Order: sequence, then C-alpha cells, then structure tokens
Amino acid sequence: MSSIKYRPEIDGLRSIAILGVLIFHFNEKWLKGGFLGVDVFFVISGYLITSIIVNELNAGTFSLKNFWERRVRRIFPALAFMLLVFLLLAFILFVPPADLSSQGRQSLKVLALVSNQYMLSLAGDYWGADASTISLLHTWSLSIEEQFYVFLPIILLLVYKCNLRKFVFELLIGVFIGSLAWCIIQSPVDQSSAFFYLSTRAWELLAGSILAIIAPRISSKITSQTSNFLSLLGLFIVILSYILIEGTRFPGWKGCVPVLGTILFIGFSSSNSFAGSCLSNRNFVYVGKVSYSLYLWHWPFLVLGKILADIYEIQEIRHAAFFISIIVALLSFHYIEPIGKKIKNIWAFFISSLIVIVAIGLLASFNSRNLANSEFFATTSKLLVYECKQSNRKINNFSTFEFRGIDLVKPDNLNTNSNYDIVPRHTSQESKTEIIVLGDSHGLMWASLIERVANKNNTGAIFWTTQGVPPFLESNAVKKMNFSAEQRAELNRLKLESIKINKPKLVMIITRLDIKWNNDSAEISGFRFKELIEAIHNLSPNSRVLILGQPPMCHFGNQNAAQWLGMRNKYFICETVPNLNLDSWKKGNDFISRLPNLYPFVDFVQISDIYLDAENRIKLVEGKHILYLDDDHLSEYGASLAQPRIQHAIERVLKL
Repeated sequence: MSSIKYRPEIDGLRSIAILGVLIFHFNEKWLKGGFLGVDVFFVISGYLITSIIVNELNAGTFSLKNFWERRVRRIFPALAFMLLVFLLLAFILFVPPADLSSQGRQSLKVLALVSNQYMLSLAGDYWGADASTISLLHTWSLSIEEQFYVFLPIILLLVYKCNLRKFVFELLIGVFIGSLAWCIIQSPVDQSSAFFYLSTRAWELLAGSILAIIAPRISSKITSQTSNFLSLLGLFIVILSYILIEGTRFPGWKGCVPVLGTILFIGFSSSNSFAGSCLSNRNFVYVGKVSYSLYLWHWPFLVLGKILADIYEIQEIRHAAFFISIIVALLSFHYIEPIGKKIKNIWAFFISSLIVIVAIGLLASFNSRNLANSEFFATTSKLLVYECKQSNRKINNFSTFEFRGIDLVKPDNLNTNSNYDIVPRHTSQESKTEIIVLGDSHGLMWASLIERVANKNNTGAIFWTTQGVPPFLESNAVKKMNFSAEQRAELNRLKLESIKINKPKLVMIITRLDIKWNNDSAEISGFRFKELIEAIHNLSPNSRVLILGQPPMCHFGNQNAAQWLGMRNKYFICETVPNLNLDSWKKGNDFISRLPNLYPFVDFVQISDIYLDAENRIKLVEGKHILYLDDDHLSEYGASLAQPRIQHAIERVLKL
C-alpha cells in the first residue's frame, strides 16, 4: 500500500471540527455555527481519501477490495457497537424515539448507507423540534461520507483504466461545480433536501479531493511566510464561521465559508507553521483522534438524556448523559476502534455483526407494542388508550391520525366543477350555509364540535379542511398530501368561490400555528394570514372572520399522547406535562390575537388556558378522558372542553 505522510495538524483540525459539533448539540446558543464542524470533516475526508487513492493508483497498487476493507476496519466496529448498544437500550427502556420500531428502522437505514435520506423523512428539518428526538440523526453525515467512499474510488479507477488520468482534475472540478451550483439553487427552495443529500453536499468532499490533486503542485511555489499567513487565515475563517453563521438557508453559499477555511488550512499548514504547530499540540491531536467515537456517541446519549430529563423533569439528566457519552467515546476509542486493526478476517466479523444487528433491528422494526395490552400500563392508562382508539382508529400509526369523518373527499360518482374532484364536506345540504371553515388538520380537529353547534342552530356548514394543507392562498404543492401546484390552486379557487356564492355570516380560519412561526417564516406567515382575511372580506364584506387559537404545545417526540402517558406511567403516574413555552407557538397565538385590532370584522377565540392547570402545566387527563392525541392535536373529548367558548363566539355571529 502506498501511504501518505501523517500530518498531526490535520488531527488537530479534526478536534476543532468535533468541538464545534459537541458545543452546538449541547447548547446551540453557545455556538450557533458549531454544526459547521461537519463541513470541516467533509473536506478533511475528501482530502485524505483522495490522496490515498491517487497515490495508490499512481503506484499501481490500488484495489477496491483493499480500499473498502480499510474503510470497514476504520468505521464499522465502533459504529456496530453503538447501534447494538442503543438497540438493546430500546428493548430495555422503551423510550421514544429509541422505542423498538423507530430505533430498529433507524439502525437498518444506517447499515444500508441511506441514513441521510431516512433522517430527512423523519426529521424534515435538521433544526426542527422532531430532530431532537431522533437518536441516530447524526448518522446522516456518515452516510454522505460512505456514499462518497463508494462512488469516488470507482470513478477514479475507471478514469485510470481508460488512460485518462490527466483529466482527473478537470473531472473533479466539473462535478464540484455542478454539485455546488445545485446546492445553491436548492437551498432556498428545499433547504432540508439540500442539507441531507449527497448531490448537494458532494462539492464539500470534492473540495478536499481537488486540494489533494493540486496541493503538491502549488506547495513548492509558495513562500513559507505566505503559507504561514494562509494557514492561519484558514483557521481563523473556520472559527469565525462557527460564531457568525446560522442554519437558516444552509448550506447554500454559507457552506463555502468553512470549506474555504479548511482548504486554506490543509493546503498551506504544516507542523512547523504557526497555525499548524498550535493544532499539532498533543491535546488537540488526541481529541482529533477520538473525534470519530465522540461523534458516534454524543448525540444518542443527548437524545436519551433529554427523553429521561423530560420524563423525570430533571434537566440535569441531559447534562449527565452528555458527560457519560464522552466517557463511553473514550472507551470506544481505546477498546472498540482498535478491533478493526486486530481482527485478521474483518469480513467475517463484518458479516456476523451485520447479521446480529439486522436481526435485532428487524425484530425491533416489526414489534408493534400493542399499548392496550402492555403490562406496564396502570388500569387508568388502559382506559385512556381505549378511549383514544375510539377517536383515533390508528393510534399506533403516528403518521395517519384519523379525525372523525370531516375531510376533503374525492368521490367517484359526483360531478363537480373541479377538475380534481375536490369536494368539501357539507353538514347539511338543506339548511342555508352560514358557516364556512378553512383549515388544515386543526380544522379537522374542531370539526365535530363546529358541526354540533351548526346543527343546534339549524344552519349549514361547509368544511374546506384537510390534513397537511394550510388554508392560505399560496399555490405551492403540498408534498405531504401529494397535492400538485395545480390542485392547490384549484382548492383555493373553489373555497373562495364558495365564500363568494354563499356569503356566509361566519368564516372560520383554523390552522396549526407553531410551524408557521419558526425562524424566518413568521413574516411570511403574517402576510399569508392578512392576505386570506382581506380576500374573504372582498368576496363577502358582511361576513365575520373567526380565528381559533392553538392549544398549548406538548412534546412527545415520535409518540402520541397515549403512548407517552404509558411511558410516564411505567415510572410514575403523571397526568400533566410542563408548559414548554415554545416561542413559535406563543408567537403564532400572539399574532392572531392582535388581528381584531387591525380588522374590525375579525374575532379571535383564545382557548389555551382551558388546557393549563393552576401551575401552568398542560393537562393531559381529566377523569378517565385523555385530552390530547399527539403534541398539537386534541382528542374528541379534549376539543369538547372548549365548546362553550367556541359555541358562544359562533352563536353571537349567527344571531346578528
């Protein structure tokens, strides 16, 4: 094997990368750009791997089998041990999202090298609330690197086999430019995909690859003073990016900053340069060597710590879990990682370990955990689960909540004016329609209550409500519902037409608020609300608009409320959760509560206080009734608690 010269300063740079990630994950307010340590890792990986491959290709000693064997020896033992430990913890603790099914599926995706795509489907957004409950979220970056390790050596080998080695640089540059351009285009359009996919991240690894090709050519042409300055500048850029860059619309152009800094440092530093000598310090080098194990273990422990901290309401548990992860990482570095070097037949070890983890992962994935029959439930909890199943027939499937009966339908035998058979739900075809409801799943959540009030007052109601589709007038496709842009525009046309034709006394707007007030979305959400209100008023000037507030937000991770209560009751009986005071939820409620001051025809109904106790904790249980379905949706009974207040607001308008 043709080896490359060991550079301790690169291990020192690894320490800078991992410290940024650790600080960010522990408390992102301390270092808002610490996540950029992953980008530094990408460049380092691209540089080292390409240097090894090209050196061996030039020497005629390169072998795909040997290359991948070295990768397995380096990566797999610690990764396999971590997956096995947390699968077993999932069996023992039954803690979301390390519950069996979730942890099992995550582990299988990691082994299949597609963790990045799967984590995108689970989290949606790396900075979203759900991300903090996904124990293997951090493996997305490992999958990016592993996918790169699969494709790059094959491509370079083919280039050399075809006697085109002189075009290697041009080839890498071309792919680099294409990936960077795609990243810049995608980031403002679909930030989550741009963050998680190889196609939009390959340019960072390729930046290191290109550096590996050109570094030998330029090193001899640069003076030591210039190299010293550029390497120091590179380190300064990396550290400054940690301080200044935030996650909004990342990666895009922002990703170029840490990548540039890393290139400058690697390209122009040495153990004799000032920046290089600083990072060649044995402490930095040691942290850099441990960085892989630190990265593997810190995030699952943080997730587990957060879950236990929420269960016991002792936040120090999360801090303890973080420090435990460091101890485990050190043990992993000294005792698990070396296994890869010591075992003679690494493939036998790989296959046997793979079989064990896949078997446990499959067992976990297909374990449904029928909650109604779980032994750890107290009698009260069994009643809660049973009742919740009556109002939500698919309680065990987190992604398919079914509210009772009122949703957009697409009947086969009805003729409509819609090209897509989008038909609203009418409570009464005979009574005059005096109520029109525009909403998403939160509109569905209140639908039964509104239907009861409409029937009591002998009036008709039309529900333009469906899951995942906000009531606003923008025409973007809604991926969750597979609505095309044309279907979304058709939905808007039809609901506005129904307001214009019926001219109801009351138009109700009901939508989930918290996801619309995250990061930079607040301004556009406010605009969408005002746009919709003004459109309603222009179409039906005498109609009043009634907006419902959002109930307090719980946080159950990948569980619904019944499952979460069962987990709590495994340890102790608890029928409330802390009021989390989520900024996005509060900001959304605060905004819509001020709209009546701007529009005299708008009313607002605040219902949050109904679901809080005297200590400002969210109530989950009343008597034998469960109040919530998941973190933001109420059960049928939970919604019924707000009926007097909502009924009064509706009837006041109907009697005008």
